[in-house]
Amino acid sequence: EEAKKNDQATLGEKVDINEPHLVVLNEDPQLSHKLRYSLKTLPVYVGRKHGNPTPQIILSGIGIKQNHAVFIQEGDNIVLKPNEKDAKEYIYINGKKIQNELGQVLQPKDRITFGTNTILVFMPKSDGKDIYEIDWELAQTELQTEIEKSNKLQKEENEKKR
Repeated sequence: EEAKKNDQATLGEKVDINEPHLVVLNEDPQLSHKLRYSLKTLPVYVGRKHGNPTPQIILSGIGIKQNHAVFIQEGDNIVLKPNEKDAKEYIYINGKKIQNELGQVLQPKDRITFGTNTILVFMPKSDGKDIYEIDWELAQTELQTEIEKSNKLQKEENEKKR
């Protein structure tokens, strides 16, 4: 439903796969890799529909903040940074929580998770086939592994304090 709405909203602007863009992964394989967002013209804001400024990538769901994140240009790099203090807790890159309020430089095929289950793949450019190397299951497993590792470390730290 959400993909259809976004598809219709961006119908006029076809995403050039030779330019930086994001590919949306979905739990349903038939919907995965269908929706793309251009990162050609930065900044690109991510957030809820009433965010300020109005986000180009509108998301909803658990953990999504009004003004969640922004993709910016720094030299030749594209950087993802939280756009709200609390949003940092709900941005993961390759399964790891983003550490810096100043942002993180994106690498080709980085898996970005916003909230608890919106997963996008960063592509500086694509041949149209290389996006299929990464699927929702792989990204979810990677995220789950990191969360479990983090929880285990936290538990060990708490036990040491006792």
